Amino acid sequence: MTVVFVLLAIPTIMDVFPSAKNTPTSQILFTQCITAVILIALLMKFLLFRLGTHATMFASTPFAQNDANTRQSRHQHRQSQIIEAQLPRPYLGKNVAGLVLAAASACTFGCTYYIVDSLAGVAGMTGSNESFLAVTIVPILGNFVKYHSIVTGSRSYNQVELGIRAIINCVLRVTMLIAPLLVLVGWAFNRPLILRFDGFEATTLLLSVVVMTYLISDGRSNYFEGLMLIGT
Repeated sequence: MTVVFVLLAIPTIMDVFPSAKNTPTSQILFTQCITAVILIALLMKFLLFRLGTHATMFASTPFAQNDANTRQSRHQHRQSQIIEAQLPRPYLGKNVAGLVLAAASACTFGCTYYIVDSLAGVAGMTGSNESFLAVTIVPILGNFVKYHSIVTGSRSYNQVELGIRAIINCVLRVTMLIAPLLVLVGWAFNRPLILRFDGFEATTLLLSVVVMTYLISDGRSNYFEGLMLIGT
């Protein structure tokens, strides 16, 4: 995530902190396209790393071990493997699963179209900003079931790691695939798109990465760290 933040912030840094003279927009756009290609390439390599060459690293919860708590860590490691063995396995064939995915995607697209189309009317009735509704209401509605599943699954199996993994995977999918892909699509259709953050947005993103890295660095957590996260 730190590397992703650096790559995403480079165009902003070029724009906010120019050198002797203002950096041309064409140069910023060219740099943005290069970072988009790098991010997508890193994502493809990460999937190979995650699912192929080093899949065993992600098979169970990693626990820090030392001489004093080796036995307890082994027990926790074993419990983690038992819990993962009890997770539901896919039971649909590839063809059926593909058809279900296509149908669900079409339904989601239709619902999203009508929601976005009605934002102008909702904004006029409530006096809200249409852009604010688009970047808050639509994502919340679209991801509510996923958020509910993450919380329910983590509580059911007493594995907060499952929730953390799901959340980080969502963040990586947005920052390493969707955002760079939009940049490349805009480049292909001659509609330049530069991910230019303002100072507050860039600072908030950096602090979020720092907090997340600190919380998951040791592979453990407790209720006080949760309270600090909520407070932050």
